[in-house]
Parts: sequence; C-alpha cells; structure tokens
Amino acid sequence: MLRRTLTTLSQSAAATSPKPFGRWFAGLDQLTEPGTVVVDCSGPPAYERAHLAGARCLSVPPTFKQAGTNSVSSEAEVQACAAQLGIGKNTKVIAYDDMGGLFAARFWWVMSMYGHDNVQVLHAGWRGAANSGAKVESGPCQNPPSADVDAFTAQRRDDWFASTEDMVAMSLDPPVGVQPGVARLVDVRSPLEVSGEDLRGNPVGGHVRGSLFLPHNLFMQPSGAFPSHEDAMDVVKRAGIDLGSPLITMCQSGVRAAHTALVLRALGAEQVAVYDESMGGLSRQAGADLETGAPPMPCMGR
Repeated sequence: MLRRTLTTLSQSAAATSPKPFGRWFAGLDQLTEPGTVVVDCSGPPAYERAHLAGARCLSVPPTFKQAGTNSVSSEAEVQACAAQLGIGKNTKVIAYDDMGGLFAARFWWVMSMYGHDNVQVLHAGWRGAANSGAKVESGPCQNPPSADVDAFTAQRRDDWFASTEDMVAMSLDPPVGVQPGVARLVDVRSPLEVSGEDLRGNPVGGHVRGSLFLPHNLFMQPSGAFPSHEDAMDVVKRAGIDLGSPLITMCQSGVRAAHTALVLRALGAEQVAVYDESMGGLSRQAGADLETGAPPMPCMGR
C-alpha cells in the first residue's frame, strides 16, 4: 500500500471513486459538515506524515484488543478513546485510513457495537480524498478537546457481537441452507486459511462446516476505496449470501470480519454480528468441530 506524504500522491488513484452507498458510508462532501469529527485510523506515524486537514489521530492500536488477549477492548477503554478523540454520544464521526478501510471499519464496528449510532467510514479512503483535492496537512498526533460534548457511554449491543460459545455450538450443529431466523457464518479469510493450509499461528486450521465464504479483499480496490454498490452486490450474490438472513462474519482476529460486516450492512443487511475472537479463539477451543480442505468458493469462480 502506498505510504502517504504531503507531496507524493498516486495519480492512478485520481480516477473518480465509486459513489458511497448505504447509511454507513460517507462521501467526500460530508467531511466538512459542521460538528463532524474526522478520525484518521492509520496510526500516529502515518498521521504525522500527512492527514486530512482537521482530522483527529487514533493513537490506540487500531485492532482494539485488550492487552495480551484476543478480546475486543472493554467498555472503559472505548469510552476513554472516544473522550480522547472528542467524540460525544451524539457526535457525527467519519473514519478513514490508508489500508483499504480495514482499520476504519474496525473503528466503526467497535464504536457501533458499543452503542454509538453516528459513525461512518469514508468510502473513498485516504487516497481518494487526497487525490480529490481535499486539504491535507502534516503534524504530530494531537487532538484538541471538543467543547460541550455529552460523554459517550459504551454499552455492548449483543446483536452486533458473536461469542466463542456461539461459534462452538454452530460448529457442532451447522445450519444447512437458508433457515428463517438461523444465522449463517460468513468466513472472510483467504482460501489457504479456510482450507487449513495457512494456520496463521493457530494450533489447528480449517473452517466451520456449512459456512459461506467471501474473502474480504473482494471488497477492496487498488485505489483504496470501497467498491460500488453494484460490484459489492455482485460479490455477495455470487457468494450465496442472503442479506435478509442473520449473518455472522469471522476471520482471524475480527478486523477483516468487521470490514466485511460494514459492507454487508451498507448493502442493507440488518442482522450482522462479528465473531470478534474469530479463528484465533475458535481454534483453541477443544469442543470446536472444524473441517479441513478447500470448500467451494463460487464468489471466486471455484
């Protein structure tokens, strides 16, 4: 991924980005709306080199994990992060990064899962914004306090979150086909991870029987933007995903799963949870029943 500077931007990314879609994506015109807090999720080094003018710097690790664990950051940690960024309970927030939306989507999911209703992700990403002529500046990671914001109180929404216990149960009794009210697991890892050939440091590999497969990078573009509504919907249809059914996304640690959950919700899915511990947690559960080998992946023509 091209690293950002003030003076060197990829001219190949200057082409018109696809239009944002759904309530969870923001357009470039929304960056300057009064009262909006823009958050750069790429980390302090990238922020210091260059960032969108007025953006705040996410200084905590963008994976949002509790230290030494594979568990999502606690309510107290997320509240402290929001306060440090000047985000109140009613603040409009737009997140972006230079990683194809991975960390911005993770920020969106963590904040939304903990109850914030007004966080969006910049559809065009860092490069799309910078190449469109958005004002860019450099400087250290400093976040001036916001005046008179009502504090954000984090409270987990259980319907946005799937636990390891949920997934062990699903692995033992996997759903087959579309069943009303029954969640389907969407595995967004790479084909080699899904087959069990790439363990990623896990004690065992493979996948949950009955899963649907949609590698997250099918929703990423060389420009750093998210795909158009039409292209994203085409991928979802080829993967056999019913947006009207409850869905759970998983990957290795919940970052790629959040990225895919963002796109699915933007396309209109209303019941999408993220299995936050993902394969890093499930592979360490003695009761989990995992299957190895390469399953069909119709979204990749397999």
